Amino acid sequence: MNEPGDSDFWAWLAGFWEGEGSLHFTTDSRTYLALSLSVAQKRRAPLDYILRQLGVGSVRFASGMRGRVPSEGVHVWRVSAREHVLAIIEGMLPHTRFRSLQLEEARDRLLAAARGPRAWSHTHWTDEQRHALREYWSTSTQTALCALVGRPWNGVWEQAKHLGLPMAAHTRSFKA
Repeated sequence: MNEPGDSDFWAWLAGFWEGEGSLHFTTDSRTYLALSLSVAQKRRAPLDYILRQLGVGSVRFASGMRGRVPSEGVHVWRVSAREHVLAIIEGMLPHTRFRSLQLEEARDRLLAAARGPRAWSHTHWTDEQRHALREYWSTSTQTALCALVGRPWNGVWEQAKHLGLPMAAHTRSFKA
């Protein structure tokens, strides 16, 4: 991977990714499988710029269907090699404004995955997060709990089980 030393590039990439990008985890109920960063655009030029600057990932055209209606399609830059994703997250983090928690959690999940299956499920919770979860578990909605502790619902659910909180307080709305 090229290491752009230009802080302006990382700031631009962070802003571009925050507005247009995605972070995709592919998991099953037992273990981490894959993570990728991507950005989709109708115009290919900004994606080629990212590819030239970083030297990793690929740009492909994705013809689209929205439901049963054909769409114009988009170009997608995607990178999924673990070491490259980690390096890009570290480069963007100091410049993010709105999605830094998402990047921090992705980084932590990648690092925990190297320690083996389910390493992420109960780790990296602060005492303050555990306290808030215990205090508000029975009286708050799923959305409010997620916002309160800064975690997605499947992580909140797993932590609540780990802490022995009453599962009847929340009906699980999806399979983790």
